[in-house]
Parts: sequence; structure tokens; C-alpha cells
Amino acid sequence: MFTNIINKSILSHYKQNQNLCAGLRNFAPEYRTTLAPHTCRNFCALFSSHGKPIRLVNKNNNSKNQYYKYSNSAGMKDYKQFCFNDYDVIGFDLDATLLRYNLSEMLPLEYECLRHFLVDVKKYPKILLKCKLNCEFLQKGLILDGERGNVLKLGQETEILRATHGTKLLTEEEIINIYGEKRQWSVATEFFQDIVTNWNGPLTKQFRMLPDCFDTPAAMLFAQIIDFLDDEAKTENKCPPDVYNIWPDVRESLMHTFARENFSNGQSLYFNALRAEPERYILHTSDKVLQWLKTLRASGKAVFLITGSNIDFANFTASYALGNDWQKLFDSVVCYARKPIFFTSERPYLKVKDLDEVAGSEISTDAEISLNTVYSQGNWLQLKAALAKKLCKSPDEVRCLYMGDNFAQDVYAPTAIKSCNIDTIGLSEELLVEDNYTSWNYEYSNVLQSAFWGSYFCTDKPTYWSSIIKKYAKLCVPLIDTIADSDLNRVFCSYNTDGYFPEPPLTLEKQVK
Repeated sequence: MFTNIINKSILSHYKQNQNLCAGLRNFAPEYRTTLAPHTCRNFCALFSSHGKPIRLVNKNNNSKNQYYKYSNSAGMKDYKQFCFNDYDVIGFDLDATLLRYNLSEMLPLEYECLRHFLVDVKKYPKILLKCKLNCEFLQKGLILDGERGNVLKLGQETEILRATHGTKLLTEEEIINIYGEKRQWSVATEFFQDIVTNWNGPLTKQFRMLPDCFDTPAAMLFAQIIDFLDDEAKTENKCPPDVYNIWPDVRESLMHTFARENFSNGQSLYFNALRAEPERYILHTSDKVLQWLKTLRASGKAVFLITGSNIDFANFTASYALGNDWQKLFDSVVCYARKPIFFTSERPYLKVKDLDEVAGSEISTDAEISLNTVYSQGNWLQLKAALAKKLCKSPDEVRCLYMGDNFAQDVYAPTAIKSCNIDTIGLSEELLVEDNYTSWNYEYSNVLQSAFWGSYFCTDKPTYWSSIIKKYAKLCVPLIDTIADSDLNRVFCSYNTDGYFPEPPLTLEKQVK
């Protein structure tokens, strides 16, 4: 069934070791058996020691779920490997993780909502409504330098890889003139030294990170307004402003659009649009993923959901994507968690009734919280204690895993904060616009691929976010479906030291070589 490019000495060694034969079956779904997680790791180590690359190709089925390849350019011992049965407690983010959005519709909607707020409420010129959204300008993870009117893309050492003033691309010389020879903005560098501590601190008055699809249209709007101000100054024969003061207004438009109270009171154009046409913006979660969630719980694992959405909005989106009984998929659901602070704070949990927080229902941080219950706010330590108790283990004994798409909130924070003791998996649909993923026929390439900014993972050099993936994530996958395997003993082995599965982004792979 499989053609293996393996030299004869390796093949001879391989045939003599039955555990390693089983390991190959674990990699090859056609021959998969139930295996202990270490089996596959032994298999990896064998081929690493022989210094030969291995390529396994299923000639009868070359679909994305049946394709595996391994290279040992760095030694298999350095590759990231992962198995769900290594964990007792498994958690998920909701948006862009267990449920996905139609980005071709969602991004334009967000852009419309933000600029209408600026025109209708902040009284910006109506000409702003005539601007067009250029999705080439959008990319997750960009940074706004509010006072200078610049949009920045950062490298792994927070150096500026690419930058614009408004929508105008800055030259190398202009970047150095503004930010110095090291091409670093001190505010951003300080922020990223401790993302969690600085998350809601004073630096955010000058600085804005756009970490997910809910924020990215703000970069386009911000840049277009800068262009307006510069053009206006030029028309009047004036110099452009020394300091731009529009960021607070753009920030206010974001806060209004996604303010949790505005789902129920009808004051957000964004929430109103989703409620009117959920089928236009929200995708149904696959039956494969839903069954897998049930398998996780049936296997004896504790399964939880932590989302930043308020309970009413979370219930609306999850009911559409996961089904009306979505809460039964989890042992615990936490809404309005306010990540990443959730992982460090001692905020009390609030009880929920009729899709709203119950005033005065705070649960002491010393008390136990109940399972099979939806809470609001809260903290990680209490949740972990409750889930550990269900498993008849102490909190220090349980191994925990969390999966999400926001690399600051869902990958960096849980892993970097050692007291949390959580491993993480990052999800990035940006993998699907890479050249080596074209066979996946990704439907949102037209809005997620940016020739202007380059690859999300590497623009001449690895990006800051690719460094977060490498350092903090066990794996990075394009979709939750990629790893939703009913065989919980399956070992997922990346063939790269950064942990991308099933393949690393081609742009990053080329740069490393």
C-alpha cells in the first residue's frame, strides 16, 4: 500500500523490531492499531539515527488526511510530537476554533460596522463611507503605531519587517529613519516582553495589536484615515501632523462593535447582522469534530470550553454551529473569560441564568465550582481544581491541553505562565494560503492571502508569531478537523522543529533552508 523510500539497512533494522512496525501503522491510517504513544516516538528515533530522509506516500489515496512525510534534517528527536492520550484535561476556544466564520462575508461586515460608527457617532466625514476594503491590506497580527499613523509587521525579535504610513509602504530607509538602525519600536518591544502583564496596561494607549479576524479590518480603516489627513494637509500646503490622534476613535469603534451588552440591546450593527443572517456568516462545525468531542468525554477525559464571548452571543453562535445541545459536549463552559487575564487572575466566577450574569452571584475563589454548568468570568486555578476532582486526581497531577487561534491569548499565555501548567495547540487558517496547501482548496484565500504583507509566518525573516508557535505550541494546525481523530492513541508528529502539522508553511521552510 505504501511506497517507502528507505535504504536497505534501515529496512532490515525496521523488520526486526515489531514495535516499530506498529509505529509505522500508527502513522499510516490504513494500518493503524491502538498503540502506546511512545511506540511512534521510538519509530521516529530509529530513522533519525540513520541520517536518511523518509517519505511515506499512500499512492492509492493522496488526500490531505492520508499524506505523511518525514525529514530528519534536524534529527527526529527535535521534532514535536503529540498524542491526546497524554492529557487528562482538554480545552478549547470557541471562535475560529470549534466554530468558524465565513471570512469572505465576516471581514467586510466588520469593516462596515467600524466605519459607520466613526461617521455616525464620531462625526467623521461621510467620504469615509466611499472607501473600499482592500483585503490585501489585512493580516492577523499586525501592530498599529497610533501616534505616528503607521502599521507594522514584526519579526521574531520584534524588529520591523515591513511597515506602512497610512496605506503607503515605507522604504527600508524610511523605517530606519523612524525607528532606528535596529528597526524596533520601543513600545512594541516592551509590550512583548510580557504580553499578559501589559495586556490592559498604559502601553495600549499608544499601541494596538490586531491578533485575530475580529480586529484586522481596523488596520485598513486606520490607514485610510491617515491617508485622508495627509492628503488634506497637502492640499492646504501644510505639513502632516506630528502626532495623529485618531487611534482612540478607532479603538472606541472596536469596543462599541463588540461590546458584550450590545448583543442583547441591539446597538451593534455587527451583532444585528449576525442575528439576522447567521447562515451568511457562521459555518456549521463538521460532524467529525462533534463526534470527536463526544469521544474525548466518553474516554474519561475532562473537556472544557473557555471563550471571551458573553454567554448570550456564545449561545447564539454555538447553537448554530455545534447544535442546540452544544453545552452537553463539555464538562464546563466559561464565557466572558477575558483571556489572557483569565490564566493569571483570581477573579471570581459569576453564575449565569437566562443567558445573563446573575448580579451578586460571585463565587469565592476558595470555593469549588460545579461541573456541567455555564459560568461567566472566573479564573483558571478554580476550573482546573474542579476538573481534577472529577478525575479523582490532584490539580498538580492532571496534564492539561488548550487549543485556540489567538496566539497571544490561547498559546502564549497558558504556556508562558508556568503556574498554569498547560500545553497548547495553535490554529491558523493562514497555513491554508501557503503554496504547499493549495490542494486543500481553501475557500477564503481571496481574503486571507496578502501579497502586500507577505506570508503570516515569514516575510524575508520569520515573523514574531511564528516564533511564538515555535516556542510555545505543541503543534500548529490549520483547522481543528486536522487533528480530530477518534483514535486518541494516534501520535501526531510534525516533520519540522516548529511543530506545524501536517506541513510547515512553504515560505518559512524556504527561509530556514
